[in-house]
Amino acid sequence: MCNPASFIIRRNGVFWHPEENSHSAIAERHRLDMGDRAMSKHVSVEISPPDRDYMLPFDQWIFKTDQTDLPDWYSAQWAEQMCREELPRWAEKHLGEIVTLGCGDAPRQFRFCNGNLDLCRTGVTDLGQLQSVGGDLDLWRTGVENLSQLQSVGGDLTLSYTGVKDLGQLQSVGEDLNLWRTGVTDLGQLRSVGGSLNLSYTGVLDLGQLQSVGGNLNLRGTGVKDLGQLQSVGGDLDLRGTGVTDIPEWASGKIIRNIP
Repeated sequence: MCNPASFIIRRNGVFWHPEENSHSAIAERHRLDMGDRAMSKHVSVEISPPDRDYMLPFDQWIFKTDQTDLPDWYSAQWAEQMCREELPRWAEKHLGEIVTLGCGDAPRQFRFCNGNLDLCRTGVTDLGQLQSVGGDLDLWRTGVENLSQLQSVGGDLTLSYTGVKDLGQLQSVGEDLNLWRTGVTDLGQLRSVGGSLNLSYTGVLDLGQLQSVGGNLNLRGTGVKDLGQLQSVGGDLDLRGTGVTDIPEWASGKIIRNIP
């Protein structure tokens, strides 16, 4: 299994892929021969943060040689130095814009993550200056208690089993937003969810500034009494156990109510 960040070391340099992390993808991109006869020409290596905590300073990331048969010319110390020199450029492509690259006592903070950011079951407790994630953001069972400066997630946002109680500055989620098993009571500045929004059995009492949900909207068992500024729901609207009585015309035919 290839763990970010993956590199291939050869005598003439270090190679990596701007979008993928498998050694095979790196070899294909750079047209490197990875056959048995070429084993003496390359070495697969990785440098990864402990517990997948990509907010750790680079000097805390751990270097690893990812194969057992090694050519005579290979030096792990030299290879590690080469990889650490490339790591900031790798991070710009895979993790997004970096405010500071600091090491040691100067923590690194991401403002933008271009792809997915999987922090599930990690020791991360603070999102720092993170403002947007282009893909999915998974915070399931982390110690994160607030979303800090986060404003947008392009894919799915999973907050289940976190200590998050309000969505802060978050304005949009491109795909599904799952708030089941959270203590969220306030949707904050949230205006749109491109996929489904699950608020079932949360403490949410009103929909705040929410205007559109592209998929299903599940309000079952909440204290919501009206749909507020909501203008559209692309899928089903589950109102079981709510106090919503005023149904707008656009919602006709979408309502799930009094069905066990």
